[in-house]
Amino acid sequence: MTPCKSARIRSSRSVHALFAVIFLFLSVSASASDHVWVRSHHVASAPAIAEFGLQSSLSDYGSMQWGGMKAAQAAEFEAADVRISIEANEGVSSSQFQRGGDIVRFTNIDFTPNSDFTGSAVQWFTGDTCNCDTGPFDFNPFRSPVQWYWPNQETQDAGGVSLDDGLSYAVLEPGAVIGPGSSFLVETTAFATLRWRQGDGVQGYLGFQFVNPDTGQTNYGYANISTTGSSGHPMTIHGWAFNRAGDPITVAPLGDEVFADRFQSY
Repeated sequence: MTPCKSARIRSSRSVHALFAVIFLFLSVSASASDHVWVRSHHVASAPAIAEFGLQSSLSDYGSMQWGGMKAAQAAEFEAADVRISIEANEGVSSSQFQRGGDIVRFTNIDFTPNSDFTGSAVQWFTGDTCNCDTGPFDFNPFRSPVQWYWPNQETQDAGGVSLDDGLSYAVLEPGAVIGPGSSFLVETTAFATLRWRQGDGVQGYLGFQFVNPDTGQTNYGYANISTTGSSGHPMTIHGWAFNRAGDPITVAPLGDEVFADRFQSY
């Protein structure tokens, strides 16, 4: 049960669902600039992975498998719509693994939240999703018409960017900058999502802030989201990016955030 959300509306139960998440990690050391680190979870539930022989190329560590591979091979996974992220690998020391840049990207997520009271949620830092409305998940779309809840708002920086003095969540376009100077909203009402609920549907970017659990810093990012009709459902979270250094981030058009090899961080 989520006390804060319940106090605002009513109590609900949280249901966690297993979700396959594939992590691709970029190595940019001088000796391996054409390789990426790959970590996978729940490999058996992802046919696309088995099709490309990922299991045979990675070392098995029980709950996960990980190892290195050519960036070109990893690009095949992305082309097959395998969910990926670009992030530092916590299991590798800095002497073994170097990553350039501070922009972390999650692509091919294409997650569609439920429209009941509990809804569904995503965690910006890990890429995890659930059919739940509790922390440590950061962003919880729920109900119809769609409303947005921020499970961690009582204890840390959270929320989405507003450009109208905190009345509603803004639909951002490429070139927008999200940072400490942005205005963030944690409003849970349907009115707050009005700009994201239009008859012809909406495709745009939601700016957000959250606290990075590794550094304790407030990080800034944006999510690529599409909604449908006046209810906002179905709603799809296609992916997101954030600056892990705590610096401002500029919204880049989908597909333009990376270099030609699609795995270069910047």
